[in-house]
Amino acid sequence: MFVGVGLHASIIFFPSFDKTPEAVVGCEDGTARVFDMYSKTCSQIIRTHGGPITCLSLSDNQLFLSGSSLGRVTVSDPLLDQPVAMLKSTITAGGIQTICFNQGSNLAFSGTTAGYVSCWDLRKMRRVWENRVSPNVVYSIQQLKNDTSVMVAGGIDGVLRFVDQKRGRVLSSCIMDDKVSTVLRRQSQVVVEKRRGKRVSQDVEIDKIERKTRPQISCIAMGMKKVVTAHSGKFISVWKFSHS
Repeated sequence: MFVGVGLHASIIFFPSFDKTPEAVVGCEDGTARVFDMYSKTCSQIIRTHGGPITCLSLSDNQLFLSGSSLGRVTVSDPLLDQPVAMLKSTITAGGIQTICFNQGSNLAFSGTTAGYVSCWDLRKMRRVWENRVSPNVVYSIQQLKNDTSVMVAGGIDGVLRFVDQKRGRVLSSCIMDDKVSTVLRRQSQVVVEKRRGKRVSQDVEIDKIERKTRPQISCIAMGMKKVVTAHSGKFISVWKFSHS
């Protein structure tokens, strides 16, 4: 399958029980291209932005959200072949790096290159809150499916942050200890280490914390008691948390 234009690392799938499943690909020319997964052909080209699409997320009713390097989020309907709404912040600068949608609250959350996280109400197509949770780029935001309380955010500064979905407050920030407590397995080029995590206070200057304890977080997956983070140093971390 050849897209024909620059791909900006953003793809989502439209699962469907009554028609052929489709994939939406975000491209550098600002278009979202819809592909039939069986025939491998492009069935639609939707102009969503004037600049590169940096991230995509699927909302309810087969709508999809796209973020751009220009700092805008659009909501598009493939049936109408065009965007139905544009969400533009009046406060922050910088491009959109990540978007996630919460089916339980019908809210969408976006993270920017300036470290801001914004909350959008898709029923009213308006911004609910916007806070700067990090001094640097936010690369990934995730929450549990249908959970409306807490989400996690990570980015270039390597700090894992827990954020209140209702108000945008940072509830807790975590980094790794620089000491390895146990080497669980060492085989060929794979090394599994066990480290302790530690919380950092909100008034700590992040730049003064050693980089090896906070490797850049490129993406996040969230579970009930664990959070998995992928890092630019070609390794994955599994964070375990207790109820306390």
